[in-house]
Amino acid sequence: MNEYDSLMKCIVNPIIWIDSNQITGEEIVFKTFKGVVYSMDIENNGMIITKKDSIHYDQIKGQELSGYFKQNKLNLLHIKESGEVIYFSDDEIKKV
Repeated sequence: MNEYDSLMKCIVNPIIWIDSNQITGEEIVFKTFKGVVYSMDIENNGMIITKKDSIHYDQIKGQELSGYFKQNKLNLLHIKESGEVIYFSDDEIKKV
């Protein structure tokens, strides 16, 4: 979907929580259509952190991130420029 009727721009290093995901960046823009969020753009040093358990955190970092929502859940994420990912699989955690 390339159309939107509203956008919400969060500036000055916002911290946004969506479910168990902490989202940060210098600027975050949410695009909506008919009152439903369908995408977000995280500008400059974007990062998404998800707590896996009491000591493990999955992390996604990039210069620019674009996320797309489906049924109000983050469904797809594009990392543009300098992408870094730290992911702990359930099998790795059980071995620790």
